[in-house]
Amino acid sequence: MKIIFLLLLFLNFSSASDDCFTVQLATNKATPHGLKELVKQKKSLIDECHIFQVGKYYTLRCGCASTKKEALRNLEKLPKKYSNGVVVHTTKTKQKKRRVLTQKAPKSEVCYTVQLATAKATPKKFFYLQEHYLPQECNILQIKNYYVVRCQCLSSKKEVIVEKEKYKQYYRDATIVTTTPYLQTSRIVHLTKEVNTTKPSKLVMQEEVVLENNATKENNTTLPIVTVEENNVTTLKQDSKELNTTKEDPVVVEPKEQNSSLPESKPIVITPVQEPKKEKEVKPKPVVQKIKPQKKKNLYSVELDVGYKKLQEGSSSVSDFNYALSFISKEYQLFGIAFNPLLYYSYFSSTNRTNHSFLMGINKYIHFQKFNLYGGVAGGFGTLKGTNPLSSTSSSTQTAYSPVIGVSMGVEYKVVSHLFLGLHLKYLQHDYEAVLHKADGTTSTLKCDSSFVTSLGLRYLF
Repeated sequence: MKIIFLLLLFLNFSSASDDCFTVQLATNKATPHGLKELVKQKKSLIDECHIFQVGKYYTLRCGCASTKKEALRNLEKLPKKYSNGVVVHTTKTKQKKRRVLTQKAPKSEVCYTVQLATAKATPKKFFYLQEHYLPQECNILQIKNYYVVRCQCLSSKKEVIVEKEKYKQYYRDATIVTTTPYLQTSRIVHLTKEVNTTKPSKLVMQEEVVLENNATKENNTTLPIVTVEENNVTTLKQDSKELNTTKEDPVVVEPKEQNSSLPESKPIVITPVQEPKKEKEVKPKPVVQKIKPQKKKNLYSVELDVGYKKLQEGSSSVSDFNYALSFISKEYQLFGIAFNPLLYYSYFSSTNRTNHSFLMGINKYIHFQKFNLYGGVAGGFGTLKGTNPLSSTSSSTQTAYSPVIGVSMGVEYKVVSHLFLGLHLKYLQHDYEAVLHKADGTTSTLKCDSSFVTSLGLRYLF
């Protein structure tokens, strides 16, 4: 028994020696902005002042005295603007665990991250970014008055360029940002949606007044004034005197004697109504959802054109309808310039001419809300088949081949979300030359060096 008694004394002594009293000067929410404000205040204080995290809050505390009187003396030594500081009872072990390190990492430590989206720092925008722009490996950071979504923090710029191309397929605004590992981790923000709970109803007091007769009414005798307040406390006022009572016991208040000639009245009995028991609030467990990045739609498109083509043959020309089919790929980037690769085929036929063109090129689109502008270049090869009717019974045909290069421009109008109506202009340069022979030995030479196409087209995105 003596050993147990000594052990208990030792434990009480050790727990008492761990206690301390600290001066708490300021409190802010546990956000990067709140931490920054406390760091500014800490600079003007003594070295014994530090920042601690207690639950969802950052606090600025100074010292860890063994007695409350000593802590109050420490408070008097601080600047006058901190005269409203509070002495808090805590332990030395808790102080060590809760201390927040505010020393920044060296500026030489630099990393590269991919930023997906930016929005104003409001709870509504935070939950919108969390739902639509937050892959599993990314976080939401607060930078001044904005929330940003950033992913990873890589030391190699080549690696982050590869990561950016992956995210670019799903998030159009993905960009590379230079930062530091300290800033990347210290600015992470976590918000939880609040659960609406019903407020408990106010305490209702029942008043029972019993009088012997109506004499008090006839003589205008004043009765005690009863006021009901929130929570479990009822305040009774009578002649500037206040009585505080709880809801557990009924309160009996006797009226003050005002006139000895008046008949005595029975006391006023106030019985509180028991408040219904509060149901325990069951807080839902946080559910971590793995949000998969949404794929971008309308990456590729197909266009069908119908127009008028003019073949220039020296001083003369041949014109007729032209039909074209284009396949336009998704957007790529080269030296920071976005473009769309394309494949182009056109067919032209008149009385004595047949022309086929096979081209590959790129288009640069400028997007607006209701229409697009574009310009492009292309190159490939083409064929021109010519027919020379030299007599009613015989004729000669020959096919000429030539490389083709050209430029194009146009405007498109957005009919619906994935359908555009466009007006296109194309100028092609080539060198077709075909020699047509007659049965009697005479010849005719066909030359064509350029062509111009004007067409209307429908482009469908999928």
